[in-house]
Amino acid sequence: MNDADLRTRLDALIAALAPTVMVRAAVDAVAADRSGADAQRIATTQIDELLRRISALTGILGSADGRGWDEVDQLAAQLLIADLSAVTFTTRALNDLAGSQLASALADLQAAGVEVQRAVKESGL
Repeated sequence: MNDADLRTRLDALIAALAPTVMVRAAVDAVAADRSGADAQRIATTQIDELLRRISALTGILGSADGRGWDEVDQLAAQLLIADLSAVTFTTRALNDLAGSQLASALADLQAAGVEVQRAVKESGL
């Protein structure tokens, strides 16, 4: 592989990466908004961006047409693994958030049931 081909492929890799997003923002949003709406909105946007990058990186790696792996391929593979890890991390954070929201909803439902029973007793029905 010549230097011009390597440079072309590296430029394609760099173009596939921009713009990037910070996965940590979704986790930080949980502390700011206990309802989870902001975290889910941010995380969904981040997962979409990461999946776009994963698709682009996979396309770049698949474009080698049987040629041996070089430094650009290795860099793309490392970035692909990092993006897959970020998708996994963000998805787990969303799952944890959903679990806490369900637990909170269950507690609210149980409290409402107790309140209804109290009201029924007080009304003499």
